Amino acid sequence: MPYAPEHRQRTRKRILRAARREMNRKGYGEASIDSIMAEAGLTRGGFYGHFKGKEDLFVEVLADLAETPVEMNRRMRFTGLDDFVDRYLSPAHRDLVEEGCSVPPLSPEIARSGDKVKSAFSDYVATISQRLGGLIDRRDCREEDDQATDRALAALTACVGGLVLSRAVNDPALSDRILAAAKRAASRGGAAE
Repeated sequence: MPYAPEHRQRTRKRILRAARREMNRKGYGEASIDSIMAEAGLTRGGFYGHFKGKEDLFVEVLADLAETPVEMNRRMRFTGLDDFVDRYLSPAHRDLVEEGCSVPPLSPEIARSGDKVKSAFSDYVATISQRLGGLIDRRDCREEDDQATDRALAALTACVGGLVLSRAVNDPALSDRILAAAKRAASRGGAAE
């Protein structure tokens, strides 16, 4: 009996989500096709029916990230940029490496990747900064779109950097302090003081 037409798309999405979890946990270099497919509950042979290779999968994982904030905003209903920052830089998100944002664990590997991966990541950063810029209440700050995007980029930079550092230290009090300092920096978001 043949599969339903949606089966291929659901399977592809399952592989993407499994790859994201594996890459968050192990990094791109250590996440093997075998481990990704096992995480998805599939065999290695099915991988090549969806992707040409691991780099193509990485590109698609990055493209899929652009949809994640939309899904998160629908589910979490952010009330503004500061609300996003508070949740992003929370101890719960810090401790949720596998299911959390993929940017902190994957950024170093993206920086060492080829143009195809960097291009996909550049698209993601442009998309997320625009979406975060949309969370800024223009009535309060009277910012133009470019200024709002720059403020969102500054907040995103503080969020990602803060999360990376808070996960890297082994002192819980220092980790919490890093999160708090990054929140303050992200809340200012590059606004002139």
